[in-house]
Amino acid sequence: MVLTPIRELCIQVEDQAKLLGKGLPFKTALVVGGNAMAGQIYRIQQGVELIVRTPGRLIDFLTKHDVELDDTMIFVLDEVDCVLQRGFWDQVMQILRALPQPQILMYSATILPEVEKMRNSMVKDIFHVSVGKLNKPNKVV
Repeated sequence: MVLTPIRELCIQVEDQAKLLGKGLPFKTALVVGGNAMAGQIYRIQQGVELIVRTPGRLIDFLTKHDVELDDTMIFVLDEVDCVLQRGFWDQVMQILRALPQPQILMYSATILPEVEKMRNSMVKDIFHVSVGKLNKPNKVV
């Protein structure tokens, strides 16, 4: 499962996943506000390998529908700094409590002290990878 802070990023992530999985038995589900929830539930019930969601819509699924996340093996927080800045911390923690202990991957162009604090409270065995200087834009990009 991939969680991104905004709908547009969810759409981009799902589009790229579809390209990578082309020709394989790989199904995705886009679960965001603005789309009919019934269709999203139906899609997931048909069986998917990847669900791309926004925090708000996932909380809707957890609170309003009997949605189980027991099969979630990997939980990706994309743009984790933006997730925090937009005030989704409580929602992310609620989602984590509903998960069976998946591998957690966090991605961000910048790692703010708040992100490090959140990471340390969520994860036991941390493996940190960085490219370039911390919190400095890459001159190549």
